[in-house]
Amino acid sequence: MPAAYLSRYAEPDTDLVTTLPGQWQSALVTPAYKETGAFLDSHTAPERLLILVVNRPDNDSDTRWAQQLLEMLGAAKWQQAHISLHCAEQTALNGDVLLIDRCLSGPPLPAKQGVGLARKIGCDIACRLHSRQQILCPWIGSSDADALLPGHYDTALSGLPTDAAAAMFPFNHRPESVPAYAVTLYELHMLYYVSGLRFAGSPYAWPTIGSCMAINVVHYQQARGFPKRAAGEDFYLLDKLAKLGGVVHVSDPHIEVSGRASQRVPFGTGPALRKITDLSSTAAFTSYHPASFVLLKAALEALRMAAIDSEVCLQQAARHNACDYSHLRSLWQQFQCDNAIA
Repeated sequence: MPAAYLSRYAEPDTDLVTTLPGQWQSALVTPAYKETGAFLDSHTAPERLLILVVNRPDNDSDTRWAQQLLEMLGAAKWQQAHISLHCAEQTALNGDVLLIDRCLSGPPLPAKQGVGLARKIGCDIACRLHSRQQILCPWIGSSDADALLPGHYDTALSGLPTDAAAAMFPFNHRPESVPAYAVTLYELHMLYYVSGLRFAGSPYAWPTIGSCMAINVVHYQQARGFPKRAAGEDFYLLDKLAKLGGVVHVSDPHIEVSGRASQRVPFGTGPALRKITDLSSTAAFTSYHPASFVLLKAALEALRMAAIDSEVCLQQAARHNACDYSHLRSLWQQFQCDNAIA
């Protein structure tokens, strides 16, 4: 599948790096849209290639921020069309940067494909370079320009299990342009949700934060890469990767993510924080009812036993988990579980 992916499904940008010189231990893919260069120190490191996808949607003509960002990279050591290599010795940065310019010299991205396409371009290039043994680590780091990465990030990448498909790193948000209480509520909501899923025995119990994940190059290609979406691309890719090699949780490295209100994407951290700050009071904030996770636990238990007798198993699951059978049955029918099993 990996060879087939690169020849059939990889983005055309990957064809431009066939003459790229150099070899690196690891790769980090970071999309940047309307960002300053403040993140570059944290995202560059010796032996690491930062694949920086500077992009804008085709419905936004503002490029001033990109011009300032590109000026920080200095002259290119190598260039092919809108892709260029900027080496550490020529800049004040800690490592090399492979710039994919989909903002100024290269075509902008379709607005509906947004960050998903930006991540796909970067990861596709990382896969191409890994296939040419120019990137040695089989794990691709995926982050965002608002994340601060620790100095031992590459060591953690190299130590990830090779049979897993993806890894999620621990995180915390730092308040930025929003009150601290909004960030606290949002984080508690996310952690509570994941804890509820774990309680229910869900195989999808992880936080979905694109800046805190790493992807195995083999499984990434089997899943045919990031979906081209303006938001939720990390969620849908992880959903596929969970079925291939599983998603592992690691305790290190800890990544600090910016907690800032934003409307650059239709949903996610930025819009969620904006909604919280717009509430009349903190008492108006809501999260998932605990009973929903009890019902989910019962439903998953019933699904595992459904090969015997779905009706009896549903009653048994409701009784075993002390939840209302009629409610569980109603939800079971609403989600057409019997049809799915058949």
